[in-house]
Amino acid sequence: PEHAFANFLWGMVRLRRGESDLAEDLFMRSIESEREKNAPAFAGLGAVMLEKGRFEPAEKLLRHSLELDNARIFTWHTLARLLLATNRTEEAARTLDTVLAALPEDLEVRITLIRVLMKQKKLEEAASLVSDLLEIEDQLQPPILHQLKPLAAQLTRELSK
Repeated sequence: PEHAFANFLWGMVRLRRGESDLAEDLFMRSIESEREKNAPAFAGLGAVMLEKGRFEPAEKLLRHSLELDNARIFTWHTLARLLLATNRTEEAARTLDTVLAALPEDLEVRITLIRVLMKQKKLEEAASLVSDLLEIEDQLQPPILHQLKPLAAQLTRELSK
């Protein structure tokens, strides 16, 4: 599509499906058609760069998106994930606080919080969150379970040391 919003939406669909190259192209088209004022598309492109392990351009894109619109929770969450991936745990925790204030029940956000707590060595708090999620395991979507199971195993190893 040539419509900026349609490109953004299809980019998000492709990103969720793990089709990062297609998502990248769609986000780029969305940015180009809106003359670089498209905060959601910059955030989406930043998320693609994060998924590809291209942390520096990802951070620039995410921060630019927040300059354009600092109320976008998806962008704050993606930035928190990037900060965690680049071992800036305390900054990630502060950034995640913004996301948790808006989306305290979001499962993806809870997974990120568990990762932050584990990096901070707050293992008991992380274990409590993992336990809460495992209690509703049969209600969780596969992408959440795919992230939760390895975290639970890692946390068990850490707690047994």
